[in-house]
Amino acid sequence: MIQTANWTRDGLVIQRPKTNDSIRRVKLFQNIIDDLKERYQQIEAYKKEYGDSYEDNELVCC
Repeated sequence: MIQTANWTRDGLVIQRPKTNDSIRRVKLFQNIIDDLKERYQQIEAYKKEYGDSYEDNELVCC
């Protein structure tokens, strides 16, 4: 999923980028990819632990 997280006066807003030009690809080093995979496993564990009270916005840092 491609989305942005922005702070506004009303709080955090999560939405798709405004234009297709806002979507960018970035190269990641393998150690970063490994860290992200580990973080994904942590998030999955949190989802199981907290159940419906876990607010999942499909973000790396929730």
